[in-house]
Amino acid sequence: MRAGGIAPRQAGLAVVTALLVVALAAAAVGAMAWRERMWVRQVANLEDAAQADAVARAGIAWAGAILAQEGRQSGIDDLGQLWARPLPPVAVGSGSVAGNVTDAQSRFNLNDLAGVGGGSAQDVAAFRRLLVLLDLPPELAGAVADWVSPPYPGALDAYYLAQEPPYRDAHRPLTDVDELYRIKGFDARIVERLRPFVTALPGYTPVNVNTAPAEVLAAVFPGLGLSEAQALVASRGDAYFQSQADFAGRLTAGQLAGVRDQAFSVNSQYFLVHVHIRYHRVRVTEKALLYRARGSGTQILWKKVS
Repeated sequence: MRAGGIAPRQAGLAVVTALLVVALAAAAVGAMAWRERMWVRQVANLEDAAQADAVARAGIAWAGAILAQEGRQSGIDDLGQLWARPLPPVAVGSGSVAGNVTDAQSRFNLNDLAGVGGGSAQDVAAFRRLLVLLDLPPELAGAVADWVSPPYPGALDAYYLAQEPPYRDAHRPLTDVDELYRIKGFDARIVERLRPFVTALPGYTPVNVNTAPAEVLAAVFPGLGLSEAQALVASRGDAYFQSQADFAGRLTAGQLAGVRDQAFSVNSQYFLVHVHIRYHRVRVTEKALLYRARGSGTQILWKKVS
């Protein structure tokens, strides 16, 4: 009886062991298959990302070619030209591309505030007016002027060194508007409120009166009220300004008072290009700053992916 009882138990144990081995083997095969699927998906995603990047680079090159062509054909830049028209989504292979070009000189260049001891008084005053027009603290203008000006004993060095982690006042031009987050007094609300009206370009750049919004025009021209600036912007739809003299001719002496000729223009050299790519599961937005010299082509100063 005892010997006869052992054999069935051993047989049952063997069956359980065999089932366990089969289950473990199936689990191992399943894990291998899952890893293989993930590897294949990763490879596919990398291929899609490479394709999306290639399409984005082509889109930026296309924008540069249009800007170069427009620059050779005309001495002015306005919102009625081809470069200013957004590109709606266009099918490209298994995805699509869309984009737009923005005149970077339609905005107030924060680096115009640079100067020994805190920047040009006129430009600082213009930025203060822009801040007031946007219901933001005007004292922020001094903090930005201090940050972008050449090295000198900065009044805010102690404030920055007390931060966690500590850092120093940059005393150099901004390369991107997002750097405002490091400057005293700026937070996400303020930066996003300012973003449509400011830029960070190399050196001193004039504001293009053919593309600037009313708030920027009213800031640059102290004698120009916001409603008057809005009327000027509305008038551009019928006739863009052909020259500085043409623009000045539409203003009164009081509206032009105290504004230097180099503070405004009717053409631009810097443009922001945004390209939005969808390719299978990949979604990419690439932003590039293009520089266009008069009578020649364009060059990419920087490019960012988001």
